Amino acid sequence: MWLRMRSSINSAMRLLTAPRAAERRWRCTRANIRCEVVKSAQNAFDNNGGYDYAADTRGYTVGVTADYEDRHWGFGFAEGLMPKVANGIDLVWKPWQAHAENFEYELRHGLIPKKPGVVRLLAFTNYANMGIYREAIAQFQRGLVSRPDITNHPWHITRKYGFGIHPEQNLTRNLTAFGRFAWDNGKTESFAYTEVD
Repeated sequence: MWLRMRSSINSAMRLLTAPRAAERRWRCTRANIRCEVVKSAQNAFDNNGGYDYAADTRGYTVGVTADYEDRHWGFGFAEGLMPKVANGIDLVWKPWQAHAENFEYELRHGLIPKKPGVVRLLAFTNYANMGIYREAIAQFQRGLVSRPDITNHPWHITRKYGFGIHPEQNLTRNLTAFGRFAWDNGKTESFAYTEVD
């Protein structure tokens, strides 16, 4: 359920939604390159490889989104539940402990004069029961485990964060160039969406 409000300056505000897959639908439907077109491609082609967002094994979550859209720009926010274990099916229903926050700023302005384009700036923060790579390696080096195991830790909430940029530029009526650039802190376990650090 989307709630819409229109003002005299032709802007729209989508305030609240809470369906499963709220974040995924929000991110996928906003791109000029629709998810259906690149479904068979790898995740790093379809979405920003280092960008992580809340999802269970099937790619769904429960959350809320807020989105403000103006003629030349837009800003979106999503808050979602995280799974109990990496890529797990069960979600942690304690959002004060395990949750994900996603932010997107979209500027609708082409780099080539008189040709449409868009630049999306993304940021995310995940809080979940994620292992820390350095601690897993230290356990192995001290002889506590026979091989490094990122899941060998007590329940504790750690944070993973990162940023992304998605430029898209129409070159001709039927040809669009785009890029996906990302960075994440790379210190904690790849947890919900991607294994690109």
